[in-house]
Order: sequence, then C-alpha cells, then structure tokens
Amino acid sequence: MQHAAVLEMGRDLRDCIDLPAALAEAGLNWEVELRKIYQGIEYVPTLPTYVMINDFRAVVRTDLDRVLGIVSDDYKAVQNHQAMSPFSDLIATGTELKYHRGGELKDGRLVFMVLEVVDLLMEPVRGDKLQAYLLLTSSHSGERAIGLQLVAERGLDGSMLILPHQLLAKVSRVSVRHTKNAEARLNQAQEILTQAIFAFEEFEEMTAEFAGRLVGFDEWKSLLNEVLPIKKGDKESARTKTYHEVLTKLFMSSRLPGVAGTRWGALTAFMAFANEHRSCRGGAAGRLDSLWFGGNNALLQKTLELL
Repeated sequence: MQHAAVLEMGRDLRDCIDLPAALAEAGLNWEVELRKIYQGIEYVPTLPTYVMINDFRAVVRTDLDRVLGIVSDDYKAVQNHQAMSPFSDLIATGTELKYHRGGELKDGRLVFMVLEVVDLLMEPVRGDKLQAYLLLTSSHSGERAIGLQLVAERGLDGSMLILPHQLLAKVSRVSVRHTKNAEARLNQAQEILTQAIFAFEEFEEMTAEFAGRLVGFDEWKSLLNEVLPIKKGDKESARTKTYHEVLTKLFMSSRLPGVAGTRWGALTAFMAFANEHRSCRGGAAGRLDSLWFGGNNALLQKTLELL
C-alpha cells in the first residue's frame, strides 16, 4: 500500500510470517487494562478525599501508563493480539493473505493492520490496476468495535477506497469469533476471505461497467453539486467552489481510455481528491481516520451511490 498517510503512520510488515513478529514490528505488542476512576473531593482543604466513580472505567495502555478512553463498566477490553488474530493461521500458510502494514493512530486509541490479498489485482481498465486489501482495526477508546474493511488501492496514484457498504455487508454477515481451536480459526478465516474475494470481484465488475459509460458535462456538474453542494450564504461556499474546480481538473486530466470522460474517471477523480487534495485536520493520522471512517469515506460512498 503506497498511500502517503499509511506509509507515514504504519510500518512495513511484509517480512513478518507470524502474528507475534507482526505485532512487534508494528509496535502493537502492548496491552490495555481497565482501571477504576476516582474523583478528588476536598471536604477539608488540606485533606482531599477520593470517591470512586461508579459505572465507568479507564482504559489504560500499560506500557505507557496512558489513559486511552473512558468506558462503561460492562466494557470488555480486547487486546491487540486478539483483535488482529482472526487471519493469523491463514497467513501462516503463505498462499492467500500476507501481512502488509500495521500501526496505531491517536496514541494507540485506534490500532490497525493491513493484509494483502495475494494475487488479487482488479483491472477495470487495461493499465489501471487496483490491489485488494483487508483492513483490520480495533479501538481502545470505546468508540468502535473490532472492524473489518475491504480496501482497494489504485496503483496509478496510490489513492484508496473502502468498498461500498452493500458489498462489505456480505462479508460482515460472517461472524468473527475468538476461538482457541486452530482448525476452527482457519475455517473461519477462509470463509471470510472467500466472501471478501467475491465482494472484490463484484466491485471489479461494477468499475468495469463505470469505464464503459461516458459522463457528459451536465451530468458531471450535477454529480459535483450532489456530492458537494454549494449553499448560498454559507461560509464554506468559496471553499466548495474551489473543490469543484480541483475535482474538474482531476476529472479532465486523464487520457487513459476507459478513464477519460467516464464514470470510472469520475470516481477516480473523487478518490484522488479525498486522498490528497481535500483539507483535513490532524495530519496523516486525521486523513487516514477520515478515509476509513469519517468525512472522506462518506464522500466517496456517496459518490459511489450516485454513480
């Protein structure tokens, strides 16, 4: 995965052959624990009293003694090695999945691993290839559960796209369970991967269809206004107009047959815009978070729906 934010935030795991090595190389070989929370109350100015806050616990990263989040007392902490383990037995076979990159965002509040689907290259247009990845994420702040995303990365510019929700839903119906039985883990991982490959193949068919459909000027302007509407009197209207200009330049820049002037070209323009050109808070970490879960992901999902 060549996207700049992933390269900056993650570490190269391609030489790792098992989960302990991948966790160590990614800097994820640490644990969290739940601790009680106390509030100081000064009944006497010189003699503070501490009262436990019921119903809540602090999630503490033990190696740094750092609080990552405040959660309800029924929250179950999931360690990094548990969250990243569903595919470890399948990766050990070395034939279908392999470790690619991994790391943390927000001081460890979110951890991730990117797994490459071996030999799965989508090519909606000759010379325009997309590599398939599985993205595993886990949150220690209580904001999100363990997540599995399907990611396509475009080789020409390194821009990435989370596959449409309706395709991911087919994979999400396969339960991810923690089990000590090696055979059961392997079967579970194989089932998920099989469904993921079907989803990637369906996405390739969708994008190939996009490549065969031209987009006229009026349709392009309509798409811009649907995805990024300009509201009169809005403080952001000037910025949105600039975004429209950037997107139009990106859309018109390709000369590759099947990309230039097509729906696939429109989607790749929005991908490049969201990945590199749209302003985003928080640097590389903020851009990754936005592309995977936030505003930029929502923008690309809306574009897909409209196309």
